[in-house]
Amino acid sequence: MELKAAIEQARLILEEEEQRPTINYLYVSPAWPMELIFEQQNLTSQGYGLSAAGVLALRRNRDKKRPRDVHERANDWAFESTNYGLLMVIFGQMPSGNRPLFVKTLLTLTADKHVPHIQPIKAPFPSWNGHASALPLVAEFCIRNNCLTLLIEALDEAKLPNPSIAGMLRELEEMISVNFDVFSDAELEAMPKALAKSREMAEQQTWSSRRARPGGPQWRTRNSGKAFRESAGRLSRVLMASCSNARRHAIFI
Repeated sequence: MELKAAIEQARLILEEEEQRPTINYLYVSPAWPMELIFEQQNLTSQGYGLSAAGVLALRRNRDKKRPRDVHERANDWAFESTNYGLLMVIFGQMPSGNRPLFVKTLLTLTADKHVPHIQPIKAPFPSWNGHASALPLVAEFCIRNNCLTLLIEALDEAKLPNPSIAGMLRELEEMISVNFDVFSDAELEAMPKALAKSREMAEQQTWSSRRARPGGPQWRTRNSGKAFRESAGRLSRVLMASCSNARRHAIFI
């Protein structure tokens, strides 16, 4: 497939992902989720099967204090996305020499894109505050196809933190929590440093330094309307801790 045609098809897929997100993690283990082991009898009596129990466990894990727990059995969870599958079909039909530029274009189309606020019911996890973006899908695509470096480069070039990046950071946190083995130890070690720029940029965009008079005391004030930038900075810090937790788990694999 020619690069131009591949990019046009991918653009349509990314637009569809913004309108109807498809990324999801399914619980595929034959065992009851360890997080709910003491509730198994009660939940079973309410009609919960393994799949539904997995969904409940995942939602609870998202709501717990950060950093999130890292699941030792990474094979308990399987990533699923219709639009990821479509991107992979395109990816597999193009010459290997065109693939890096294809991935870079996906990142260019999503990393800095403004995504409007939609109804929360139409913007499921990992969307940020009702802003659904295709960037979390592109992040999954990059990492699962050994293109994490290209993802980090795109974040470095982003003009400022935005809802798309905040949602992407939530998805990375999810990946580390349930599928940490898709990352190499070297990637987990390097990621905190790579995310430092995004964290610092979020901090700078969220706060301003002011002085009452020249030479006088300085204090910091929050810039109005920029809560998502603070959220991006906080998520970056949490993600750094998640990487450390995942590396500790990987030692025993």
